[in-house]
Amino acid sequence: MSVFRDQIDLNLLLDGLETYPDRLSPHLLQQLKSLLPALQQQDSQATRELLSLIQDVRELDQLYEQALRDRRSGYLSQERLKSIPLAIHSTGQGVDLPELQGAIQQIRQTLDSICTRQQAIALSQTKQAILQALDRSRLRPKDLVHTIGQPWEQIQPILESLWQAGYIDRLQASPLYTIFPSLRSPDYRQRSIPTQTFLTLTSKGYFALHPLFKKANNTQNTPSSEATVR
Repeated sequence: MSVFRDQIDLNLLLDGLETYPDRLSPHLLQQLKSLLPALQQQDSQATRELLSLIQDVRELDQLYEQALRDRRSGYLSQERLKSIPLAIHSTGQGVDLPELQGAIQQIRQTLDSICTRQQAIALSQTKQAILQALDRSRLRPKDLVHTIGQPWEQIQPILESLWQAGYIDRLQASPLYTIFPSLRSPDYRQRSIPTQTFLTLTSKGYFALHPLFKKANNTQNTPSSEATVR
């Protein structure tokens, strides 16, 4: 256990979040964010819940413990070497309230940044999964629910964005539009995807998966199917 029974150092938590952002799940990040408004009011129950999270959730406990090791090893900046304690039974005496509020605000901004990054990665991965599925076979929109294992509510807006950007088209589309998707009119791309039609990759979608040229530092290690879809 890396925290005291009734006290947490907000600077250590902040440093752990900034240094090891990929260790926490989206659900855990949302749990942390939900406690911040009450923490700013120095609510002892919110402090107790935060302590319980760090003590009981292995990933968060390890993140906090690693930040503590970094401090002891001299890896933290001078600003982070100072403790900003948040205690369950604190009366406010000896606590720099603006400093405490500032640390909580920094934690909020860091959590927002991590969430935004995770959402961008998830979006890119779903785009990639849709293109890879259509590269292997011709599918109707809702076939993708079973093929890539995500709910339609998550797939639909991403599929629409791929359609609008010209990565995919109807299987029955003229080869001219499949090879040169930019020839499609803007009005066509703004229409909803026909739900019962089979879809295929356009040349733009195909080369997003199988680029002709790769960066030199990725040539040896990155398979073409891992190309980033933009």
